Amino acid sequence: EKIKGYHGPLVDNFTLSNPKYRVPVEVAADNALFNVVVDDDEVASRLIRALTKDNLGRLTFMPLRQLQVQNPTYPQSSDVHPLMRVALRYDKRVEKAMQQVFGKKLIARDFDTARQFARECNMDAITMEGDEVNRKGALEGGFHDERRSRLASYSGIQEAKKALEEARSRQDEVAEQSMEVDTAVAHLMGEIQREEAKRANTRMVAGQAALELK
Repeated sequence: EKIKGYHGPLVDNFTLSNPKYRVPVEVAADNALFNVVVDDDEVASRLIRALTKDNLGRLTFMPLRQLQVQNPTYPQSSDVHPLMRVALRYDKRVEKAMQQVFGKKLIARDFDTARQFARECNMDAITMEGDEVNRKGALEGGFHDERRSRLASYSGIQEAKKALEEARSRQDEVAEQSMEVDTAVAHLMGEIQREEAKRANTRMVAGQAALELK
């Protein structure tokens, strides 16, 4: 059932401008990838009640009307770029959710550049390899295992769902065609039986006529 005011997980509300940005976007979003975007806290409350009633677990909601976000001033440098502007494509109606998660994220040329601009601009700076310098000074980096990519896994799941839906649709078409064939065959069998009955009746009449002639 389609719920009015429900926009789905954050990950469903954007696409990458280029696949090369997958790692920094995934690092920037972290667990917020699967936060649920809704119009307001009333929609969120309805969904929370449904989750509680049916024991379906917990979700974090992002009510667009209640989100308090600011338009940051980005540095004018070719060494860093606003992640939102260069890496993401999204509908304007969910822009506040994107700002909440990605608004203070920069893509940096390298790790030293990330350290510099994170400190100077009070923003998180991330390299293309996924190394991050937090605005509060924390550093995170190292090997990024492609096999554990949540974006790649989610994309694979969505593609598999699409393929399944197409297969089900094709199955329904084949089943409908099969029913049409079965109906046509049944009709032909009925015609054959009627013709056989006519032939049998003709043979019987012919036999009786032959007896009468004798």
